[in-house]
Amino acid sequence: MLNIKSQVFLQLTKKQKASLCTFLKSFAKNNKTLNEDELLNKFIEDETYYYNINSPHLYFVAENLEDDDFVRDLKKYIEALMTDIKYKEKQKPYIEEQKKKLKEERKRAQDFKLKKEKPTPKQLKYYKNLSKKYNLELKNLENASKYDLKVWIGEILDNANK
Repeated sequence: MLNIKSQVFLQLTKKQKASLCTFLKSFAKNNKTLNEDELLNKFIEDETYYYNINSPHLYFVAENLEDDDFVRDLKKYIEALMTDIKYKEKQKPYIEEQKKKLKEERKRAQDFKLKKEKPTPKQLKYYKNLSKKYNLELKNLENASKYDLKVWIGEILDNANK
């Protein structure tokens, strides 16, 4: 994608080029059911329409729509965008799976950390109050960790909600 950006829209300033690329990217994402040619035609129609009612999204686009080089660059950029969008759609399941694994890994690391720490006084008090409230027998708190109390409190609350 970076390679194509340096090759297209050379007649525009940096800001114009950046705003056009950003707008095209969001436009392509919103209309990803269309193919490249349909997307290009829709973009040109929309920009012409908004220019005719004196409310263009990007004022410099309407001025350049008659320029063949500009339209060719638009087509090139839209093709690159659609390729990129399709690639990201294919990668989505793998990315979601990776996020899920990372989340589980962070949870295991957090639990491992909690197993080494002593429980806080608030945690102990909360556990004792819950045990008293639901008439449960207190477990041995002498060697208990934050993780143990977290699990015990969770069990009490789960049983209470059932």
